[in-house]
Amino acid sequence: MWIKINGRNKRSNILIGVFYRSEKMLSFKDWLDNFEETIAYVKSVWDGPILLTGDFNINLMIESPDKNSYIDVLEQFNLTQVIKQPTRSTNTSSTLIDHMIVSHTEIV
Repeated sequence: MWIKINGRNKRSNILIGVFYRSEKMLSFKDWLDNFEETIAYVKSVWDGPILLTGDFNINLMIESPDKNSYIDVLEQFNLTQVIKQPTRSTNTSSTLIDHMIVSHTEIV
């Protein structure tokens, strides 16, 4: 889902995308391909700040090929994931699967 929030002027408008990645609906590769296509399209038609958020179900606390592929896509589009601490914790585990990704870190 996407929403544009109008600021005081054109340069302060922001586009927010909310994502949910279900491991049951698509394979990781298919989801990542769709995600990359979506971001490429948005970046081609929008030149203002972008915020992506949601439950990506990609644990950034552990190393994995999926994590590396995902980070590569973010870097390709100059996007930065700004949450550094676990977003879900139990007595036995901690994960960072809820992400907040921005195109302009200076506005965070």
